[in-house]
Amino acid sequence: MRKPSVSAQLTRTARRFSTVIAPQLTKVEQLNILQKYRKLIIKMADVTRLQDAIKQYVLHNNMHFDPVEFQIRSCDNGSDHVVLLAQFYAEEIVLFEGTKRLLSICLSDPPDTSVEGITVAKVRHPISGIKVFEVIEATGQTSWKINGTLDELNKCHIEAHHSLLRHMVSMCGFSFSSGQWWSVEHEGSRVGQVCPLNSFCDENSLRIEWLEDTDNELRLLTLCFGVIQMVREAFPGLMHIVHECRQRKGIA
Repeated sequence: MRKPSVSAQLTRTARRFSTVIAPQLTKVEQLNILQKYRKLIIKMADVTRLQDAIKQYVLHNNMHFDPVEFQIRSCDNGSDHVVLLAQFYAEEIVLFEGTKRLLSICLSDPPDTSVEGITVAKVRHPISGIKVFEVIEATGQTSWKINGTLDELNKCHIEAHHSLLRHMVSMCGFSFSSGQWWSVEHEGSRVGQVCPLNSFCDENSLRIEWLEDTDNELRLLTLCFGVIQMVREAFPGLMHIVHECRQRKGIA
């Protein structure tokens, strides 16, 4: 019986290895902790970090600063504790559970334009850096969709809504969104929403909510959209840092 060549053995080994490893490097793993909550709040952890980042950028033209942190906190049944943490750097936003890196979000400024719309952000695998999802904005800034980049499927649709009451609150300086809030839909059904908080203590904070049966991937994408809106809408000064970083590196 003919003995397999070394190259054939290596090829089979590589195939088995890629079958096991590839999904781990191309898919964001399920974030089980999100199933424990119906509502979460995203808020700035320490405003002095924000002030320092902008100071370093404006006065010293420095892209290197301590990360600006956003806490993702529970708000179910009166509970209030940190569930996750998002850290803003000039090149990316990184989502953490404790010390575990879950994913990164790369904001586009200037955004990439395609036939489908304007790509405002890309969600990447925490280890491989492979692009897993794209957040695409339609013309007019009233709707978005999040697509999977590997399976090329539309994961969810996000629609902006306007509330007269929220608009009045924003005019008083208690909210940043000019009366906007956002619904998240999947296959024509609403599965979650993202809303600015209106109280003075929670100024420039967002609440994200899901239906009880919303699956884990949709919860994660809703959270990612909320984090993106915290930077783009609640603290737009950070987008100037993103823009400058892209310009320096020649990244569109």
